[in-house]
Amino acid sequence: MPGGGANISSEAGSAAESASSIPGAAGSSSSPTRSEAVSPPPPPPPGEKMSLSPKELSSLLSIVSEEAGGSTFEGLSTAFHHYFGKAEHFRVGSVLVLLLQQPDLLPSPPQRLTALYLLWEMYRTEPLAANPFAAIFAHLLNPAPPERASSNSGSGPAGGGGGGGDDSERPPLSGFLPPITPPEKFFLSQLMLAPPRELFKKTPRQIASMDVGNMGQSVDISGLQLALAGDNLGS
Repeated sequence: MPGGGANISSEAGSAAESASSIPGAAGSSSSPTRSEAVSPPPPPPPGEKMSLSPKELSSLLSIVSEEAGGSTFEGLSTAFHHYFGKAEHFRVGSVLVLLLQQPDLLPSPPQRLTALYLLWEMYRTEPLAANPFAAIFAHLLNPAPPERASSNSGSGPAGGGGGGGDDSERPPLSGFLPPITPPEKFFLSQLMLAPPRELFKKTPRQIASMDVGNMGQSVDISGLQLALAGDNLGS
């Protein structure tokens, strides 16, 4: 893989330019009304840059495009591993989080489902708490109440340290995450458990259109939260 690339601080601009040629990957007039504060992923390993080359970014955007939402999760996984090896996983995951924080870059539920699935898929063979993006899952499944999220925005993300009330002072990946829809939350809760293989034979569009009103969506993530809290205290 090429070593150079756009720095993560300018990734949103690069993504927007690239996404303009991919249907559904940019330009949505309807964005979520509320965002939640979330702790940033841990810093990259020493010597590893949090960047993707233009070619890598283009490949990633093609996988999370609106058109790709018609492919099964298994197919998306195959395409992803064709383009990216294990050495690129953390960098790719960091960019996926950045895209999730920008509602206009991933405006549709199928696109967000694909991004969340890839964040899980990259580390599926490891314990969930060892996934460097596990805090994203815990937050989306159990977001802070509005008043707590508001207070966090003035004192830094919970468990994530750093940053005053000025968003410009936040680390690149601390930011905010828009709330997700009930089908997205249902899918994510399935990933936190032992997901059946049949789940990955479905497409993001199929999941996004599911009626989950009568399906149990609650999942106990207290163990994950305790493990993440322990990691924060030990770091």
